[in-house]
Amino acid sequence: MDTLYEFPASVIFEVESQIESLAKQEQAIEEAKRRQDKEARRKAEEERDKIHQELLKSDASVIQMYLAVTQEADSDSFRQAWQKWLLSAPDRPLQQLKNWGLEAFYQAKWEHPTIDIFALPQFSWFLQFTFTLAKPYISKDDNPFYIIDNPIVRDKVFRLPMVRSTSWKGNLYSALWQLGHRLDSRWEFRIWGWLPCTGVIKDRDKFLQTLKDQLDGETLWQYVFGNTKIKPKMTEWHDLPCTQTDGRAYLQELSGGAA
Repeated sequence: MDTLYEFPASVIFEVESQIESLAKQEQAIEEAKRRQDKEARRKAEEERDKIHQELLKSDASVIQMYLAVTQEADSDSFRQAWQKWLLSAPDRPLQQLKNWGLEAFYQAKWEHPTIDIFALPQFSWFLQFTFTLAKPYISKDDNPFYIIDNPIVRDKVFRLPMVRSTSWKGNLYSALWQLGHRLDSRWEFRIWGWLPCTGVIKDRDKFLQTLKDQLDGETLWQYVFGNTKIKPKMTEWHDLPCTQTDGRAYLQELSGGAA
């Protein structure tokens, strides 16, 4: 728990002198306004902007929060500088990765990710495709202090935009609902997997028979759906031998013979 407090404290400690200088320049701007000294005001604003740029090299969200709470300097002015800084380069997170020498890492893991299928269990597969959004994507990040009220979700390490797996689940469910697959419609569940001949499960045949009985019974579904009286009907059961080595034939069997 202490780490949650130590990080913001360390950020503010590193920029404490810059925040003091920022407050002095803002006072100079106000004094120049009262004297109607345009030249002095212009110089003070230039110095203020320079300090903003230096502060933006640190954790801007922590600084914004600190200024909003302590009012040692104008948090709204810093917020505007933060917005302008981000909008000046739409690929700001990618630019940071370039500065860190991680551009190749970004291209391999985000822009054109490659999946090492050989590192996955036997008969594993994946679906990969690209698409273009019809309109801007809106999500909600966990950062309580940001330049906008609804910042996009970013990963914790590289701060690159992402979509949570739970969001995919909800969006796909919503798409099915809009296509007419309502609760009173017929749904199809396909539960499948692969079990080795030996391993954690000692008796493979007994385990599969127990699983089949539970899927065909009522106790399991009552636990899943509660008292809704929903009970899926088992229409097919494929118990393939653990010695199966033909991955394509295995998937065709599970998919009902589709090519």
